[in-house]
Amino acid sequence: MQEMSDINEKSNFVFEFQPVTKLFEEQVRLHPDKCAVASSKESFTYAQLNERANRIANSLIEKGVGCEKIVGVVLERCCDFYAVRQGILKAGGAFAVAAPDYPDDRVQFIFEDAGVPFIITTKEIQKERQELFSRLSCTVLLLEELLENPNAGNPDTQIKEHDLCYCIYTSGSTGKPKGVMIEHINLANFVNPNPKNAETYGYVSRGSVSLSMAAMTFDVSVLEEFLPLTNGMTAVIASDDEILNPIMLGDLIVKNKVDIMTTTPTYLSNMIDLPQLQEAAAQIKVFDVGAEAFPPALFDKIHAVNPDAYIMNGYGPTETTISCTMKVITDSKNITIGEPNGNVQVYVVDKENRILPDGETGELVIAGLGVGRGYINLPEKTAEVFITLNGERAYKTGDLAKITPDGEIEFFGRIDNQIKLRGLRIELGEIEEVVNSSKELSPVLQYRWIINIFAATLWQTVRSMLKRLPLMRQNPWLITWFRMFSSSWKKCL
Repeated sequence: MQEMSDINEKSNFVFEFQPVTKLFEEQVRLHPDKCAVASSKESFTYAQLNERANRIANSLIEKGVGCEKIVGVVLERCCDFYAVRQGILKAGGAFAVAAPDYPDDRVQFIFEDAGVPFIITTKEIQKERQELFSRLSCTVLLLEELLENPNAGNPDTQIKEHDLCYCIYTSGSTGKPKGVMIEHINLANFVNPNPKNAETYGYVSRGSVSLSMAAMTFDVSVLEEFLPLTNGMTAVIASDDEILNPIMLGDLIVKNKVDIMTTTPTYLSNMIDLPQLQEAAAQIKVFDVGAEAFPPALFDKIHAVNPDAYIMNGYGPTETTISCTMKVITDSKNITIGEPNGNVQVYVVDKENRILPDGETGELVIAGLGVGRGYINLPEKTAEVFITLNGERAYKTGDLAKITPDGEIEFFGRIDNQIKLRGLRIELGEIEEVVNSSKELSPVLQYRWIINIFAATLWQTVRSMLKRLPLMRQNPWLITWFRMFSSSWKKCL
């Protein structure tokens, strides 16, 4: 039986730290006229994107942004989203993103919790959310004005390994989202294309144009931006309308010759089911799939429309920098989350954090260069899950796993009551806290509301599974019964 230490040693490599800002600037030097980012409305070459990022960065530096300063971002999906995030990092700051359609209370909590001095948005969003911005203590900066800065040169900012890079807010069990802090060394290690960094190497070595469709508040959007831009590739940003419209998304993929896609198993399965998207799916060379368990049947569906596709099943909490293990899926058997990515170590521990031997089930703990700093303003929670194990800084994932005889990680699900919805982490405690805090709902209605959420979520999952059964597609009587039952169930909710 393979020892865990052997697994951990296989992916180690030494690299000279350079922040992602310098890695991007090197690609600008090598490929100034190559398309860096595109959408259905616009596109920027590497030189153009760098110039816009520099104007933003120099504007922020003039306003006092620097090391450990978090800058808020509220923007619609567009190419300038990348210019803004690159610009914040070039200024020495870190970014925290809130979606334009977030409720006022959530936006206010995120930016006040992060202590942001500035928020970058557009004139249009400022006008639409005027009441929100008037309640915030920070200064609102308009993107249109930042881009007018005459200084388009690369700022001479010194970024160190453990400087803060970004803060992603995830669902929290206390009823409030918690901010995960990731440092520059974490992201620099993740984007490194060393062959031992298997997921990144598979991403950048087998394609050239990647699709960006993750929510900008989700850490996968960091992958979709920084893997291409630090490795000389092109990123194509899908709009909200394109993500929801299969015909528009298929056209975007085909017209831009997209050949790399990062997505959840659920979205990919639904995509392949649609005839309008099968041409687009056949064009993809690399599927980087994660954020949910990989169903064995999905391999057969992918293989049917694209037998040559390179399929990576990635796993990783936000706290360990996007993704930390990966398995290349070559058949529908023995689906695991694979082996550690570059400079990542994995352990399975018992309730007392003692390392278990291979083959025993326990909590999966991640160590190495991917482990982030912790949670912003939550020292007790940070100390609870960010620990020292085997002499290394490590993160307790809350996931059950074991090491198989083949030296791979088999995943069994959660220890706690966290769930995944479309790849996003949802703490049920946060839902409960919000419902309990409502003055408009009686206890009975609160209870029924929570039950309805679970019932609806469960029913949607069951309905999706049943509709894919061959028996359902072939038997008219079952289809009629299914529709009647579905209608009756909805009336109960």
